[in-house]
Amino acid sequence: MQNSSTDSPAARLKIKPSCILSAALLAVVTVAVFARLQDFGPESTIRKFNMAAEKGDIQGIQNEIDMPISNPDAEKMAAWAHGLLDQGAKVQIQRMARAPDIVKAEVIYILPDGRIVPMILVVKDIGHAWKIDPTASFEAWQALFGIPG
Repeated sequence: MQNSSTDSPAARLKIKPSCILSAALLAVVTVAVFARLQDFGPESTIRKFNMAAEKGDIQGIQNEIDMPISNPDAEKMAAWAHGLLDQGAKVQIQRMARAPDIVKAEVIYILPDGRIVPMILVVKDIGHAWKIDPTASFEAWQALFGIPG
């Protein structure tokens, strides 16, 4: 008859405490890096813009766009996003066309009744900070759907 304590996989592997500690440290570092990186890049800018628009947080919106919130295009974009999100829309980034300092993101807002509202968000790297350009975004959206400017 064999000793059951030596039959367990852990007992046969003889895992050293230093290995467990190393694995745990690597897991913590990985999670910390990914948590920190979620606040950088164009995807983060789009996420933070929509969160601010949903709450009606003017300063939060201003932080994510490249022009004063008082600009008519900025006001229109903020009101448009707020209106959709206030109805319970969920935001999904569908596709991103990337260049070194500009991204065109195809974003859809999915309303609770299933309707889908598409938008193009143009996000620019301005001094190492990604910002949405409302004017370029509306122009890209109009061009996509053949709407005269």
